[in-house]
Formats: sequence, structure tokens, C-alpha cells
Amino acid sequence: MARLQILELPEGAGDDRPPFVLVVDECIPQRIALGADSSYGDYWQELADKIGARGVIVTPETVDIPANDTTAYNGIPGGDYTTFAATVGRALGIDTSTAVPDVASWLLTACRELEKSETAREQLRRERDAQGEALERVRQESARIRTTTRTWEPVADLIDAALNGK
Repeated sequence: MARLQILELPEGAGDDRPPFVLVVDECIPQRIALGADSSYGDYWQELADKIGARGVIVTPETVDIPANDTTAYNGIPGGDYTTFAATVGRALGIDTSTAVPDVASWLLTACRELEKSETAREQLRRERDAQGEALERVRQESARIRTTTRTWEPVADLIDAALNGK
């Protein structure tokens, strides 16, 4: 079965994004006839053009690009998906010990946990914004106190020092 890979090229001075070549290996190169008075077309080249590749390499051979080798790293600490899945399941409250897996229930539980997480993040954002507004009001009050009378300047100094963490 054909594999699609990316071969990154060195960046040039005028490149706004990293240049690359599309590599299609384990596939026989094919061309399609465009018409009686036209030349042949290559749908792999058309795809490469659409995605912004500098070119395309199509070969029936297997091409291993070292930068695309992910066998040594799967993104999971220690490389153990079973342990990772069990940890995630416990965190989400998913019971995988049942004889017949209830995947729909597992997905629903995961969605509910995600929803709770998003709600908690939104609450934290609101609290952060409220604290920022409160700090700004204290800063404005300190500035007002400083301009009211010179006898209140030490109080304003204490407020400013507390606001600046000193």
C-alpha cells in the first residue's frame, strides 16, 4: 500500500514556511491522459502543488526517511500504551474491567470530563480577569491617595510595595 511521507528541505532566505518534497513510496508511478491534444498529467504532482510541496517523488521502492522514523518514540512516557490507557481510564472514571466493553459509555464519560475541564478553565479565566480588575482599582486608589495629601504618601508607598511584591 502506498505511503505518503514528507522530506523536509533546507530553508532558503525567502521561504515563509519550511520547504518540502512529497514522497510516495510503495506505489507505481502513474500518469493520466488529459486529452488528444494535451500531454499527460500526474495526479501526485497535482496533489504536491496543492499542498505547497516543491516536488514529488513516486517510487515502487520503500523509502525510509530518517526524520520520519517514529519507531523509537510514540509520545507515551516509557512507550507503554497499555499503562497510559489505564491511567487515562482511571482519571476519567472509565471501568475497563467489564466483560463486554461499553465504548459509547466510555466516550460519553470522556466527553463529560472534557466539558468539566473546559468549564473549569473558563471559571479560572473569569477569576483571573476579576483579580486583574481588582488590582487595577487598587493601583488607581493608591494614585488617588498619593495626590490627596502628602501625609497619606506612606500609605500609598505601602500599597505600591504590596502590589509589586516587595
